[in-house]
Amino acid sequence: MTPDDVRRASFARSSFGKRGYDERPVDELLDRIEAHLGNPDGSSLTVEEVRAVNLPKSAIGTRGYARDDVDAFLDQVVQDWPT
Repeated sequence: MTPDDVRRASFARSSFGKRGYDERPVDELLDRIEAHLGNPDGSSLTVEEVRAVNLPKSAIGTRGYARDDVDAFLDQVVQDWPT
């Protein structure tokens, strides 16, 4: 997993009538992951934080990012986390 992989990540919108993840916290987490992968010594992010993240659902009436897509990507990030 490289910073470019994280930068290029995109997620489908949740289905109509279903609330996905609020986009802003997901994007902020991705920014932190990208920064960590680009400069691990200058980052305080840990793999444990990524594993334990509890992303909020999108606001009622909005779709947000499809949760399965985001969860699968974060699983891949954890699996590829630099040691």
